[in-house]
Amino acid sequence: VHSREKRKDAVFTVPKTVESVEELVVQEVVVAAMAKEKLSQKLLQNDFNETTDNLDHERNRVSTTLPSLKNDHIASCEKEKQSVRSPANSK
Repeated sequence: VHSREKRKDAVFTVPKTVESVEELVVQEVVVAAMAKEKLSQKLLQNDFNETTDNLDHERNRVSTTLPSLKNDHIASCEKEKQSVRSPANSK
């Protein structure tokens, strides 16, 4: 009941001049521009966070597969050396 009484007493100001209307429009445009900028920053931050997560994921993937690839390469080189040295391969 109290909130109803409050609403009845609310005073809405109606701009009286063109200048005051223009001022309200300018204020709304500024508020909208600020909101757009804030949203843009939030989207950029989300993109940055996603990119960072992807980079972390790739770094982890590489750090886990690289030693295995290195060992495979070393083993392959050793095998190649053995086959070059082996007299069985020379005809």
